[in-house]
Amino acid sequence: MPVNRGGQVPSSEEVDIGLSTLPSTEFSLTPTRRMERGCCKDVQSPTRFTLTILFVILILISLVCVIVVFLEIGGAINMGPPCESSKAEHSISDVILENDGVFGKTTDGKSIESFTFKNKNKMEVTVLTYGGTISRILVPDREGNLDDVTLGFDTLADYEGSNNPYFGCIVGRYANRIGGGTFSIDGVTYNTPKNDGDNSLHGGIEGFNKKVWDAKMDDDTLVLTYVSVDGEEGFPGQLTTQVTYKLTNQNEIVITFEATTTQATPISLTNHAYFNLAIRDSNVPTIYDHQVSINAARYTPVDSGLMGLIPTGELATVSGTLFDLKTSTMLSERINDIPGGGYDHNFCINGPTGRKVAARVEHAASGRVLEVFTNQPGMQFYTGNFLGGFAGKSGANYTRHTGFAMEPQTYPDSPNKANFPDAILHPGSTYNHEMTYKFSVKA
Repeated sequence: MPVNRGGQVPSSEEVDIGLSTLPSTEFSLTPTRRMERGCCKDVQSPTRFTLTILFVILILISLVCVIVVFLEIGGAINMGPPCESSKAEHSISDVILENDGVFGKTTDGKSIESFTFKNKNKMEVTVLTYGGTISRILVPDREGNLDDVTLGFDTLADYEGSNNPYFGCIVGRYANRIGGGTFSIDGVTYNTPKNDGDNSLHGGIEGFNKKVWDAKMDDDTLVLTYVSVDGEEGFPGQLTTQVTYKLTNQNEIVITFEATTTQATPISLTNHAYFNLAIRDSNVPTIYDHQVSINAARYTPVDSGLMGLIPTGELATVSGTLFDLKTSTMLSERINDIPGGGYDHNFCINGPTGRKVAARVEHAASGRVLEVFTNQPGMQFYTGNFLGGFAGKSGANYTRHTGFAMEPQTYPDSPNKANFPDAILHPGSTYNHEMTYKFSVKA
């Protein structure tokens, strides 16, 4: 039913304009004829001519009324406020995800895309399809100054280069180390590349960190997919992996890993971002003034070889050791006393299966706080012991101990340690790891 701007509904008499409103004068549809100068012409009577004109006028008025009502209804629809769940905003959460376009091309010519999240707190996170790399995390300090607190590079060539110590990327199939680069499943022995001394590290020479991931945007979620073929880097089975990234208005970066396999295979996936909460205007100091607490009563000691770093199999208590970080501890008080020049150890996270807090890092001068959550049993804490000798973003000089990584995962070398958590994924099962980096400011 037509509606006018004032909300009044017209009566049927006002809308139904038709022949019933015409005068009742009868008329014939048969024209009269007369001869004029020998020619025959049809001539309508004056009364019929007047009625015809009136009829045409009424029809035109009716059409105008219909058009006006149509425009009024359309205007009423368009005049309303925009829907809060508008697709243009990508999410009802007000977090926007944008495709920045091509970041660069790999040495073999593949285009790498860049995606950026933005939330209502002005926090921004950028992810690349090369290695699923988190290349930028822009967060405020106590004064509202925004700085990029993750280490990385400005160019794709540097991410592909030999100096890249796994900045911000997805590592897998197996995060951390597999002793001797070998493991057995159901009596079959498999060998993976030894790219870290005598061990396999982070999936081998061409791990997930060097793969180009397929990407799609799903509202405020970035979905990356990669299919690892059977035998890739020595691992059995075809592994299909999907990783999703989300940014919340609580300043959380939520990363979810899911995978299925066609054959039993080891799996441990994580993100390898490096952080420095003290970064200001691209100045990257050491992390010595960071206070760290880790929710772990035990850790996995490693062998005596400094380049080995393979767990002995013992689940040792942290009490009374340099690894007791249950309470907030200034890194400057411990880091240089750790054998090997800093932490590069797995901590056994307290708590039952499910999401739990793994660690908290505070930087008093800036007020920035980072919390790490995971549903995995372990977390590798690494203090950038081998950083140095190259420039990072905006020409920043990355030296030893200028960044730290907190890598939730299963335990290192679990495939070769019967007392460690099971790290074998079987066909028909789905691997799931949800981890969160949460940023805040302490007054």
